[in-house]
Amino acid sequence: MKSSIVVDQEILSYSHTPNELLFRDKERLKLLKFLLNGINTFIYGNVGSGKTTLLKSVIEEFNSVNNAKVIYVDATLHQTTNSILREVLSSISPLSAISKSNSHLINKLKEKLRNKRVIVCIDHFEHVTQTDIVDKLLSLNLNIVLVSDKKESFEKLSDIAKSKITNVLQIPRYSFEQVREILLERARLALKPDSYDESIVSEILRRCGGNVALGISLLRTAVSVAESENRSRIRKEDVPDDFVENSKLSDDEATLLSILREHGKLHASKLYNLYCERAKNPKGERSFRKYMGKLVAKGFVRAIGVKRWRIYEIKGDTIAQG
Repeated sequence: MKSSIVVDQEILSYSHTPNELLFRDKERLKLLKFLLNGINTFIYGNVGSGKTTLLKSVIEEFNSVNNAKVIYVDATLHQTTNSILREVLSSISPLSAISKSNSHLINKLKEKLRNKRVIVCIDHFEHVTQTDIVDKLLSLNLNIVLVSDKKESFEKLSDIAKSKITNVLQIPRYSFEQVREILLERARLALKPDSYDESIVSEILRRCGGNVALGISLLRTAVSVAESENRSRIRKEDVPDDFVENSKLSDDEATLLSILREHGKLHASKLYNLYCERAKNPKGERSFRKYMGKLVAKGFVRAIGVKRWRIYEIKGDTIAQG
């Protein structure tokens, strides 16, 4: 059925990279210069500060004017040395990235990298469980860009890796006014003009706390709630209220839901690790699976795959309905 609210659904997706990157010109130019000059770089900043959008935007711009290959790796999905090596190799030569030992994959990469300049960008680096991957990639004369929510991730690198990553770039928080402008721009491009007003964006801004990623997720949820009721206009009450939402969940369920709302989707193992870091009294894996089962049953979360391959994904169209 044709949407009565949305003009372009992709604008509200987690993967969307805007044509115009607002309020990040200085950082964009710096990162582009680092890529062009082959400078290994570590980038950090708060969740929701637009690091992923910045990185993907610069990669697109770089690829349009340069013959070097830039490979983007999402560490929420690829956390081990073997997994990252296979992802890099598959980006260069898809048929070569079969599941083999690290040494086999490295030898294959050496073969495929002859006379090629390749840059590997590892996003969400704080999720990487085996940081020796950085040493291995650097030993192949690859350029590296690491992106993390935490500056402390840099300290987990070996001394050799730190000596080769000579540039550190901090991404500042957006101001509330900047977040407002970004949300208004997304709404303008994604939604029909008469489907919302600026008070909706103000309400989202009040609830997202300056986190752009969360703000876009709340906007997407509000749209879905309005459409599920066959309305052509969004109301303030369509925007999820964390206090109301979380009061219907246990503390552990609320923590898990909050993590997924920030990241969109995560492997079960990574979600569990983040839950253990954030929860006041984290429970064991059996309890974790029960919590996730309840969130799936309540319609907050979608489970994709089975057992060790399972991924949990936020369901933006039902967050406010629990």
